[in-house]
Amino acid sequence: MDEQQNQKWFTPVAIVIAGVVIAGAIIYTPSESALRDASKADVLSSASGSRQLDYMAIATDLGLDTEVFQACVDNRDHKEEVMKDLKDGIAAGVQGTPATFVNGRHVSGAVSYATFKAAIDEALTDTEFTGPSLDDDTVLGDMSAPVEIVMFGDFECPFCGALYQGAEQDVVRDYVETGKAKMVYRDFPLTGIHPTAVPSAEAAECAGDQGKYWEYRDALFNWYTGAGGTNSKS
Repeated sequence: MDEQQNQKWFTPVAIVIAGVVIAGAIIYTPSESALRDASKADVLSSASGSRQLDYMAIATDLGLDTEVFQACVDNRDHKEEVMKDLKDGIAAGVQGTPATFVNGRHVSGAVSYATFKAAIDEALTDTEFTGPSLDDDTVLGDMSAPVEIVMFGDFECPFCGALYQGAEQDVVRDYVETGKAKMVYRDFPLTGIHPTAVPSAEAAECAGDQGKYWEYRDALFNWYTGAGGTNSKS
C-alpha cells in the first residue's frame, strides 16, 4: 500500500456498486466496441433519467450564435477531438472518471481540496514531468503557469460533478486565478453506462468555437448535478 501511495494520490474510501466504483471514481475502461458506439452517438437527443437536456437552450442563455452552434452540433464537428481525448486518456492509464494529472502526477477520483493542494504544491517544487498533454483543448488560466492540471471526465459521471462542485472551485481560485496553474478538461465519456456523455462533450466543444467552452462546461455540470445557475470561469 505504501508503494501505491507514493505513485499517486487517491481517496481512502472505496465503495462498490453495479459496475465498479472505487475511491470516488467510476472505473470503466471502454472497449473498442464502446469507442465505435461513442462515434455514432446521437447528439440531438440526450436525456438523463426523466429530464431532457436542451443544448440549444444553454447556447441561447450564453448568448451564442445558435445557428452556428446548431450546425456544429448537427455536423458533429468535434467528434474526432472527443474520441482523441478518450484514446489519449486510455493510453495514459485512465480507467475511469474523474482522473486528474497534476504535472503528470495521477490524482484519482473526486478527492478533497487538501489532496489536490498537496499534489499541486509538490508539483510547484518539481516542474519536470511526463504525462498527458494539454493537447489543443481550451486552457483555463495563464499559459505560462508552471503547473499543468489535466482533467479527464465525463459530464454524466456523478463523481465528476462532485469534483466540479467541490475541490475544483477552490483549485481554480487558489492556483489557476493566481497564475500558479493552468487547467484543461479532456473528455473521457463512459459510453457503456452514460449515453449523454458524448453529446454533451461535443456540444461543449461547439461552444468553445465561440469562446464559451468553460461557461458551457459550467452549465452542463450545473445541470447534471441539479445545481442550476452558471459558475463563470473566464
